Amino acid sequence: MAVRVSPRYRSPPHIRSRQRATKRAGPRPVRCYRCLRLPEPRELSCSPSQSDEDTEMHMSLFSRICTTAALVLALAAPAAAQAPSQPATGGDEESMLLGLGLTFMNMSESTGVGFNANMLFNSLTENETGRLGVVGDLGFNRFSGATVTTVMGGLRYTFETNGRVLPYGQFLVGVMHCCDDTDFVPSIGAGLDVAWLENVNFRGELSFIFSDANAARFFLGVSLPIARR
Repeated sequence: MAVRVSPRYRSPPHIRSRQRATKRAGPRPVRCYRCLRLPEPRELSCSPSQSDEDTEMHMSLFSRICTTAALVLALAAPAAAQAPSQPATGGDEESMLLGLGLTFMNMSESTGVGFNANMLFNSLTENETGRLGVVGDLGFNRFSGATVTTVMGGLRYTFETNGRVLPYGQFLVGVMHCCDDTDFVPSIGAGLDVAWLENVNFRGELSFIFSDANAARFFLGVSLPIARR
């Protein structure tokens, strides 16, 4: 008695065609920020070595932030008793307000340390609660194997408090460049200008940049008025 063997199942022609195209194309590359050495997908249970590396990285970042904050506080302490009653302002007919400082940018589970400069140019409108002005922003952050550059501009609203602290919020748009990729990005942020020295404020700011790899950037530095010529 002959045993009949069923023929081997084959996918329909249109499915086989797509499978061959996928094999030829290979895996899809990461579109942007691939040189930041993005981590591989993790399993639910991390190995002890990976956990130790993550802990060491976060502790290193935490120590950098604490060291920078301690240095700023040490410099500010002697002048605290003589600090002016109100922060220095700018962005009007007489002066612009320049901000300079260090930044810590977290993106794709990596953290880069860098530098940022921003300028409040002028006021578009002003009322009892505050004023709206035009601001420009330039930043550089160095990661392992890559540098992220941001160039943005937009609007900043500074609240009037009649005290030693001036809070503000801002919305910026611009470009982010990294790894031969340049993307259009929006950003929202908020910060504080605190009266420190004559014509010098202490500034802290937190902003979020929305892109293929969303980023959070913490700014720690100073702001000071620059007279118009």
